[in-house]
Amino acid sequence: MTIESPDDWWFLLKKYKKEIQELVDRFYPKDCEIDIFIESEDNETMLEILNETWTRAPDLLEVSTIPGWDELCDLCSEDWVFYEN
Repeated sequence: MTIESPDDWWFLLKKYKKEIQELVDRFYPKDCEIDIFIESEDNETMLEILNETWTRAPDLLEVSTIPGWDELCDLCSEDWVFYEN
């Protein structure tokens, strides 16, 4: 999916919420339920959580096969949608 707007970004996150939550549970250093940030559309906190999850995952090929990993990477790399005018 091409992310071209904040709506696209939130749509992708909501579509893969279960897989993203599992990645957060696995790699994020604290217990964190992402639902609250999704419901409030708190992009700053959500981006912090996603980026920290991505950073803490081991740099192994196997990680890229975990369901939701590609989408998490897309969400991290496409944060620009929140900062463009």
